[in-house]
Amino acid sequence: MSGVNVTQNLAGLPQIYVVGNPSKTLDIFQNSSPCSNPGVGNCVNYHGIGYTAFANGTSNPNGPDGIPDGFPNPYRIYKSGEFIVSKRFSNVQFYGSYVLSKLYGNFQGSFRSDNGQQDPNISSMFDFTNSDGRLTGQDIPGLLETDRTHQFKLFGNYMWRNFNIGASWLPTSGTPITDLLDHPAYLNAGEVPVCPNSSGPQPLSTTITPASFTCPGGPRGALGRTAWIFPFNLHGEYTWKLGERMRVKFVADLFNLFNERAIIRVNQFGEIGGSPGTANPDFLKPALSGDPVSFPDPYQNPFSARLGVRFEF
Repeated sequence: MSGVNVTQNLAGLPQIYVVGNPSKTLDIFQNSSPCSNPGVGNCVNYHGIGYTAFANGTSNPNGPDGIPDGFPNPYRIYKSGEFIVSKRFSNVQFYGSYVLSKLYGNFQGSFRSDNGQQDPNISSMFDFTNSDGRLTGQDIPGLLETDRTHQFKLFGNYMWRNFNIGASWLPTSGTPITDLLDHPAYLNAGEVPVCPNSSGPQPLSTTITPASFTCPGGPRGALGRTAWIFPFNLHGEYTWKLGERMRVKFVADLFNLFNERAIIRVNQFGEIGGSPGTANPDFLKPALSGDPVSFPDPYQNPFSARLGVRFEF
């Protein structure tokens, strides 16, 4: 974490990092507020913009000042209910489950799938306070990127003589789609969810009390979800016995039998990386390879088959 907001950092205030646990009540930094006479008295001149000097008399913002620093409480909450049904007969068995769930919060965890940042516990999420409101969309909770409301898992198999035939069907709802803006200081793409209902950037008041910001409904997942997927898979095997203890099994697995090709990952970068305010022409299109937030293929894995022979003894 650092104790300055984006506006202050762009004006030249030092960004000194501290490792810790951010929270709404955290006070380990000294707050600096705008002032009207840069270079006069306690109003320090940072590239033509005035901010009050830190109380410790140095350019180092570290140290408590009795005022919350302006971080949110990071959290993620997973709630779910699961219904299971299963039945077994002498040569037939069935297993099915349905999960209704919700993953909600403002902190995805050590890996950020929104911008692809793989820095456990040192992501850019808390590099700046939000006392100027420029990171409001990042702080306000909403549906997190890996949320899936509905998940069905249906499995069954039938055994007849030396044959074993099985099938699985896995209908799954899509993941939330969010309009992600460039980071206002780092200019990295896909960092800050849009918060259209916020009041916009606001400076700290003259009493250095952090401003409050709201985004009714949350910015995350505001653009709906990716499509449902319905992969259907088959398994078959034939056992050839070679005496009391030895046998050979011929196995075939067919994945995504009907070659379903739904788009499961879309480009969620509303702006071109490094160019805040410039619309990304690939926004909401399939997230192709090379996009930091994507995986190699934005579509479902196509039909594939696996054939094998297994010798058991």
